[in-house]
Amino acid sequence: KFGMMAGKGVGVKYLPIALLLSIGMFLGLGYVNDAIANIFVGWGLNVSSIKIPLDTVGQYIIFTIVLAVLPAIAEELFFRGIILNSLSGAKQVYAVLISALCFALYHGSVAQLVYQFIYGVALGFLFVTAKSIVPCMVAHFVNNFAVISLNFFKVSVNLYHVLTIIIGVVCLAIFSSVIFLILRKRNIDKDTNGGEIKRFLFPYAIFAIIICVALAIGGLVG
Repeated sequence: KFGMMAGKGVGVKYLPIALLLSIGMFLGLGYVNDAIANIFVGWGLNVSSIKIPLDTVGQYIIFTIVLAVLPAIAEELFFRGIILNSLSGAKQVYAVLISALCFALYHGSVAQLVYQFIYGVALGFLFVTAKSIVPCMVAHFVNNFAVISLNFFKVSVNLYHVLTIIIGVVCLAIFSSVIFLILRKRNIDKDTNGGEIKRFLFPYAIFAIIICVALAIGGLVG
């Protein structure tokens, strides 16, 4: 297996690099969704964003639970704990890419597709490395919680600022280097004849992917 639902010590020693991933994604690639959305708007397509009411402490707590805590638990259990583990007989990189694609398509937004795919890849390798779902949950939670908190406290972060992007990219570079070195030291990557991937994809996953793509495109033109 690539990982466990909770490894020894629930992956505590991997929490620092999980935080690095959250910071890196938010600061280094936080502008990606907005930039892609602006391109689609320029083409005359519809890119709607969800408006979250964050006017009271009660709303802040509720939306933290609904949009940060629950997704971090449920989505990580499903996309990393179930889907990625179901491809444990395949080569690591292929398994991570497939689970990341499913994760990105699940969000149903073409504008978010690139960001969510990259995040899914990073979370997948974090799961494989930590052998625990907990660091992934923490990284996922921190990213969502940061967005909610910045909106509630009316804190504005210029995600297009060069310094912001540099800090984020450095965090991502450190995260990637640590993951790469650990996996290289273990040298546990496997060859595969593609059997695990074929069994996973056909026919149900392919059907689900088509539905997700259709819904995302429908949201653009609707």
